[in-house]
Amino acid sequence: MIFQPGDLAYIPSEVSLIQHNDHGGVCSYFTTTEPQYVLVLNSQNRKSAHAYACEILFKGQAWSARTVDLFTVDIDENGVKNGDSSLNRSIKKF
Repeated sequence: MIFQPGDLAYIPSEVSLIQHNDHGGVCSYFTTTEPQYVLVLNSQNRKSAHAYACEILFKGQAWSARTVDLFTVDIDENGVKNGDSSLNRSIKKF
């Protein structure tokens, strides 16, 4: 999936997140315990040797997640629902 900075993404439970130190090593590790909506901060939309190629905002901090663990979010007239189709960026007035 291709994510752009500012996209809303859905992350299920039992997904590993990591934070890196200045030297590229892992300094923090966290496994989600419940599904969450997160904001995409940065994403490498190309194949990378680095499996954790998507930076997200999770609980007020930047974390790295595997792109395959994130799902796009569809926004329809009933609100937000998670799915795997492309993000609908339309805005509707209520």
